[in-house]
Amino acid sequence: MFRIIKYSLLTVAYLLMFDISALADDIPPIDCMIEPNAIVELSSPVAGVIETLLVDRSDDVKKGQIIGTLNSDIERVAVKTSKERLKLINIENKRAKDLYRDRVITLSDKDKSDNEKKLLELDLQNAEALLDKRKIRSPIDGQVITRYSNPGEFVETEPILKLAQLDPLKIEVVSPISNFGKIIKGMKARIIPEFGVYEDLYAKVIIVDKVIDAASGTFGIRLELENKNYMIPGGLKCKVKFMPYKVPQAFDKKENFEPIVVINTNKIKTPKTKKITKHEEIKVISSGNELLVCASMGPYKKISTVKTLIKKLKHNMFKNNFRIEEKIENRYQINGSIFATYSKTNSEIKAMKVAGVTDVSIVKYKGKYRISLGLYSKKTSAIIRLKSLQAMNYPVSIDVIKKKVKKYWLDMVYVPRSGEQINLLVAKKYQNPCESYIKSNLIM
Repeated sequence: MFRIIKYSLLTVAYLLMFDISALADDIPPIDCMIEPNAIVELSSPVAGVIETLLVDRSDDVKKGQIIGTLNSDIERVAVKTSKERLKLINIENKRAKDLYRDRVITLSDKDKSDNEKKLLELDLQNAEALLDKRKIRSPIDGQVITRYSNPGEFVETEPILKLAQLDPLKIEVVSPISNFGKIIKGMKARIIPEFGVYEDLYAKVIIVDKVIDAASGTFGIRLELENKNYMIPGGLKCKVKFMPYKVPQAFDKKENFEPIVVINTNKIKTPKTKKITKHEEIKVISSGNELLVCASMGPYKKISTVKTLIKKLKHNMFKNNFRIEEKIENRYQINGSIFATYSKTNSEIKAMKVAGVTDVSIVKYKGKYRISLGLYSKKTSAIIRLKSLQAMNYPVSIDVIKKKVKKYWLDMVYVPRSGEQINLLVAKKYQNPCESYIKSNLIM
């Protein structure tokens, strides 16, 4: 006989995880500074006269990109000379091998020819390396802040460019000592810049100083903030609000998962693989008490994804249920100007692309041609796109489109020790707690 007892997280929290979320609740917002992750004053690896500088202030650069060169006439001649010498020695070496095969020269003469060839190959590699040193490459992905030099100037060790790494950004915080122990590595925080409208900025704590500044009674904290497309500038003052955080102990699942405790009142053997009917209770796989977790994996766009997941997780699940969810969702279409002819529409699109506008296409509209500037599933993303285009003085609007979509779910019950395997197969964003009615169906 088995009895199934459900407990709230408050009741079994001490069994499953150490909850430190309360620690962050009483931390008031703290002043902070948004800074580039790294500042690099780039100089040339060798002294010389600058021949070209391919970037200027505010230009984006990629790691390894050639952003300038020094005059390298002598080095290019050295490479060409080494290649010609190597070409000649290759001919002589081939002749020496033929003569040795015909026993005209000794082995010592052939080895000498082989050695001369290897030395000239090394000379060529050295010449090419010296030529390559005349190229100035960016050591980071980032943006040019300052350009110190210009073509024609002689440089030695002084910097030529100043670069900033803007993705990710780092956020430096000086916190009162009263918060020590409440803020830990891995904790998330909301960032509120002093200027600009930025929604949903969340950073992650990556460094918490272990040494307190006795004079000021403070300690340092560093957070990391993603900054795709460099939308957020460095140098902004901000406020940081730390969010609750849970440290899992028994298993790594979302904090609002409610465990189901299955108590085995009789000693019975573990059943072999068998499909559980709706009238059977969920059996444990070993004697004693066993914790079970109910989770809904999804939503997935393709049914094949769920079927594949069922196959991979079949040995980790006590019971599962495949579910299809149909609903009407809003899509947000950004529309631009309407033109009578295709050629005029195409000309406008070309001008927009030159201005830096991407994701532009032409659609037919009531016998005419309209510029389409993207279809978005999130309203916030559509509004950001709309405002950016309006700032460039483009006449744009948003149309709401109703679309019927199907989403596929896998509801399942499993033991906590299977959590590690499940985390490997299912991304965190697809792991959700079970609704009450789903949980009831799975355990009845």
